[in-house]
Amino acid sequence: HFTYWRRDSAARALFEDPLNLNDLSGFYLTGITLAIARSGIDNLQRLLAHLREASCAIIFDPNYRPTLWDDGDQAREIIRKILPLCDLVLPTLEDEQQLWGIDDVKDCVAFYRDLGVGEVVVKAPDLTAHVWTPTVQVSRPAARVAPLDTTGAGDAFNAGYLSVRLGEGDIDAALEAAQALSARVVQHRGAILPA
Repeated sequence: HFTYWRRDSAARALFEDPLNLNDLSGFYLTGITLAIARSGIDNLQRLLAHLREASCAIIFDPNYRPTLWDDGDQAREIIRKILPLCDLVLPTLEDEQQLWGIDDVKDCVAFYRDLGVGEVVVKAPDLTAHVWTPTVQVSRPAARVAPLDTTGAGDAFNAGYLSVRLGEGDIDAALEAAQALSARVVQHRGAILPA
């Protein structure tokens, strides 16, 4: 069971003032970030454009949580503002169905590809990860484990994948790292691995 104090969270004001960030290899944000800090969307768009010009990869996980938005239309409007600025998107098919009405991996890839995203990593309900880039298309099923708590599985997958890709590793190695880390996390309670 989790309790979130997002109404008074410092993250709500994250983009209310312009940020000046430089020398980053990647900038990661999620739909949760957008939902709770949406009042600063114009500043965020300017920041992302600046970072892209400086060769920083913009990475986005839509991570759609309907209760954080006024309604689906608001979520779609704000998310559409940043998608053309994204280099890599890590959608989960269940979220895509709720957000965009997309329930097929190929349609999900096409949706983001058509918005100019260069790398799409779709996490499917059958635990297969599907990666699309203009030169690579690969699907990799995850090894089955007995989950104890699935909290944080998607975040762990993203962390494993990005740790390899931002280090300029290849997609196969990134998928292997992503699925291995996610499998480890779901075998522990609370989404945090023991030290």
